Amino acid sequence: MFAVLPAVAQACLGGDNHETPVFQCEASNGKKYIELCFNDGYDAGYATAPNEASYLVYRFGALDEHQDAGTIELEYPARNEDSFKKFFAARYSSGKWYTQSIRFVSGNFDYTVFTHWRGATEEEAADEFSVAKDEGVEEDGVEIRNRTTGKRSYVWCSERPRFYIQELKDLVACDKQTPAGAAACIE
Repeated sequence: MFAVLPAVAQACLGGDNHETPVFQCEASNGKKYIELCFNDGYDAGYATAPNEASYLVYRFGALDEHQDAGTIELEYPARNEDSFKKFFAARYSSGKWYTQSIRFVSGNFDYTVFTHWRGATEEEAADEFSVAKDEGVEEDGVEIRNRTTGKRSYVWCSERPRFYIQELKDLVACDKQTPAGAAACIE
């Protein structure tokens, strides 16, 4: 199944003009960018999508002074063939929180691109000046986990990201390594 990405989606920063962001945000106070880009393969002359020319790619890089893509610091995978098999997707919620994520493994590291929303805590709800009281708290970015030591580090988005995870339904495997296990599969 393939759906058309919303018209508001812009082109990916680090790729070609045939890619559409599934996830995209500025990070490190506008000095970096994080993106997951999808190419549906139509530009390769195929009549349907997805097809052999379709791919998914992750990029992290620097933004130049004009907010355009500068140096790409990490691009995964290096080759587009079978790229969908290298990513795992999840979407799950419980009570006052909701998470959606895409994970991949590169070398000795797990990379998880995510957006996580949680409702206000009791303390935040009681604080009349708390923004979280009405809107909750959203955290977005990339978690990098060392598979040997378990140590985690984060690159946080500086803005609310665009995240069209539903577009990957039936294209990437379910990430059963989330707290929700198989219940996190995109349906």
